Amino acid sequence: MSGINLIECMVTWQGEGPDTGKYMLLCRFKNCQLNCPFCDTKIKMKNSLNGFYTLEEMQKAIDDIHGGLLITGGEPTMYIDELSTMLTELNYTTANVETNGFHLREILLQTKSISNVKFIFSPKNKLKEKDVSHYKNDNRVFYKFVIDRIVDTDINSINRQSLELLKKQTDNLQNVYLMPKGTTPHDLKNNSKLITDLAEMYKCNISTRMHLIYNFY
Repeated sequence: MSGINLIECMVTWQGEGPDTGKYMLLCRFKNCQLNCPFCDTKIKMKNSLNGFYTLEEMQKAIDDIHGGLLITGGEPTMYIDELSTMLTELNYTTANVETNGFHLREILLQTKSISNVKFIFSPKNKLKEKDVSHYKNDNRVFYKFVIDRIVDTDINSINRQSLELLKKQTDNLQNVYLMPKGTTPHDLKNNSKLITDLAEMYKCNISTRMHLIYNFY
């Protein structure tokens, strides 16, 4: 049986982004090409062991919940062949791929015939104009920015520049979600005020982090 090496495969609720609250099979790849200091899965990735999950096992789990597929990491597009296999061979109501954009253009091309997938792009560096021009023609791409409560941090500066670039490219930012930095309910609440101000300014969306509030995973 064909299968995929993952460090986690479990049924849970999507906690953030456009499909918040949907029941999904979460599949987590281990490695990432970045080393972000605020990464909330770094310890999990360091301490977890790879497991082999067959496509048949994944499909049964998806069928049991009549739900979707959530692929995260690490960085899923580092495993572009495995990712493409999952998206093309599994049957699901909807799929979310959470990515920092490493090989986003390549996976978009490989899966261009699949419409029920959302690629949730959370850039860790300032967006490039050529990438935004390419992605704006694919309605499967959504943006998710992590915002800190301290206005002048590096991450907020990068995200503000990216938001300005997106606004320049299109008047409609309904595919953009702003999300508070933090891993506890207390941190998330403290970091939420700036998000509402920015969402109002750029006419975009706010995302909760429901999985952290309710400790889903």
